[in-house]
Amino acid sequence: MKIEIRPLNFWERLADILMVPVMYFVAGTLREKPQQTHKWNNKKLSRKEANSLDASLMTSVAGVPCKIKKQGGILFHIPIIGGWREYVVLTPRRPEDGWHVGWHNEEVTGVSRIRLTTPVRLLVGPNDISFFGISSTGEQIHISEIGCGRVGENLPQARQHPLL
Repeated sequence: MKIEIRPLNFWERLADILMVPVMYFVAGTLREKPQQTHKWNNKKLSRKEANSLDASLMTSVAGVPCKIKKQGGILFHIPIIGGWREYVVLTPRRPEDGWHVGWHNEEVTGVSRIRLTTPVRLLVGPNDISFFGISSTGEQIHISEIGCGRVGENLPQARQHPLL
């Protein structure tokens, strides 16, 4: 099943640009690419779309104990107040072809509307989670974990890959 991902419109891209200083602040570091985790950048998948995903193409990651759990708020995305800091770096075989990254667990299945052409960093919270990739044509693609780290540790992948 193809999963259609609507591109970001002008206003959503502008809002992302305007949020950059805020995202640097909440990360607590200026040496890493800031988070691009905003509600307008994500699409929640329908049950039918979620059920069409092939687990063999996903990468599963164990949860990491954290001070702040998701519980409906945005605090879990704010490292300076104890939010999630651990991340994984994921990539498909050919990221330059354009792709979208998604996440799946018992609570939610969603996909980022940000079109990627590089590997990407994703935060890891307290629950086990599986990540998946969707090509620019809407087909699920195989993705692999190629690294991990912590926000604020100034690792090379943190300077070169976006954080979603």
